[in-house]
This record gives sequence, C-alpha cells and structure tokens, in this order.
Amino acid sequence: MKIAYQFDSNHIHICEGQLGTNIEFAITIINEELMLLGLKEVQKIFKNRATTDVLFLLYGQNQYRVIVRNETYLEFLLELKRQGLLLEVGGN
Repeated sequence: MKIAYQFDSNHIHICEGQLGTNIEFAITIINEELMLLGLKEVQKIFKNRATTDVLFLLYGQNQYRVIVRNETYLEFLLELKRQGLLLEVGGN
C-alpha cells in the first residue's frame, strides 16, 4: 500500500486557482485495490477543511493526478507518510 511520487519538473505543476495556488502532481498506484482504500482515508482528512482541496484525477493506467493547495502540500505528504502510504519523494 505505497505511492510512488513523480516529484520533478515534468510532473509537478503549480497553477493559480480560485482558492489560491495549487500544486498538481502525478502518483502511481502500486496496488490499486488497497491503494484506493488508503487514498480515500487520507482524502477524508482533508475533504472538509476550508483551507484545502485534495483532488484525485485519473491520469492513466494506475496513475492519478493530485491537486493540493500549496499551503497544505507538505501537510498532505506528511499525512500520507503517517498513514504508511508514502513510498518515496524524489526529484531535484
């Protein structure tokens, strides 16, 4: 139940949204069935917060695009780690 992050300039996009700056990045699902359960748990934590939006969009086979508010991006990654979902964060 781990996520492999694509954390580089090809997969990370920062875009301005109505609610402020968002960070969009790609994740790869290692074990889709288990992972979707884990992602739903993490998404629940952020879903009802006024300060953030966490969106999971189907990107390709076993891949999703994730959009997170800039100010809660690190908190989001830490929550994934706490849940045991974070495989690696790489890049430059």
